[in-house]
Order: sequence, then structure tokens, then C-alpha cells
Amino acid sequence: MPAPAPKLSTQTLLVIGGTSGIGLAVAHLALANSIAHVTISGSNPTRLAAALASLRASDPAADLTSRTSGHVCDLSSPATTEHNLRALLAATVAANGAGTLDHVVFTAGDALAVVPVADLTVAALHAAGAVRFVAPLLLAKLLPAFAAPGCTSSLTLTGGVNGQRPAPGWTVPAAR
Repeated sequence: MPAPAPKLSTQTLLVIGGTSGIGLAVAHLALANSIAHVTISGSNPTRLAAALASLRASDPAADLTSRTSGHVCDLSSPATTEHNLRALLAATVAANGAGTLDHVVFTAGDALAVVPVADLTVAALHAAGAVRFVAPLLLAKLLPAFAAPGCTSSLTLTGGVNGQRPAPGWTVPAAR
């Protein structure tokens, strides 16, 4: 009897914030577990190219070029976040060959402005929440149109330890 196909062999994955850290590790692990296709995104084209090269070099015996793709996606401007996410999702399903997405992991983050509460402004609050609060909510809004139907697709959002045990001065960055 032939060995069963790996569970991920027909699945697709998008990692938003996949150019470093946890996001890149998730992409590497998915490829190591025979996922059909991984797309990573990030706001920096140079880091995106380096991360894609790292993924594609992770298994020299396999041709990972056809199983990986990357797209630049800037989530820092609330005026363009929804448009940029919609474009990312459309480009991802076009590149993965499946026409839908099975899994999305959101690990994106930006440089946190640690500002004392006494110095907060409305503009600073809006900027602090653009990538870590607004973007995941808009992603949840848009994803059903691109996700595989049924209970087997997933959206995973990540956060850091400062959400549980904020350091002094982290009032806004740690807020959820």
C-alpha cells in the first residue's frame, strides 16, 4: 500500500509578514511539510526577494520555484490598506494555481512608536494601529471571497509577548 500523501500536499498558504522571523519560519516549515504552494508578502522588496531566495534554496533537490511566490504589500497607510490587501489576495490565488487560499498566517508588524500616554495624538494612535489592528480586520473582511470554502481553511493572527506583559511605555503598542 502506498504511503498516504502529506496533509498539506494539496493546500495553499499565504504568509503576510513572511520575510523574516516567525512568518519566514512558518513558510519554511510549510514547504518542509510538502505544502502545495506558499506565498509570502512583505512591504520591503529587497527583503522579500531575499526571503524568497531563502525558501527556494531550502531544498536543493526540489524545484521550489513553482511552489513559492512573493508579493510586495504595504499595510502602513490606512487609505490604501484595503486595496493593497485585495490586490495581494487576488495575486496570491492567481499564482498558486488553486484559485483559492487554504490558510493565511498574519505576522506582519512595523516599527512600534513607543510614546508616553501624555504625548499621544490622534495621528500617533492611527499610525500605531494601521498594520497591527486595521490590516488584520480588513483581511478578515476580504478573505472569505478568496478562501477555500468550508471548515478546513484558516486565518491565524500572531502577536508578541508585550500584549500580555507590556513593558513600561507600551500602553498603545500593547493594546489590542
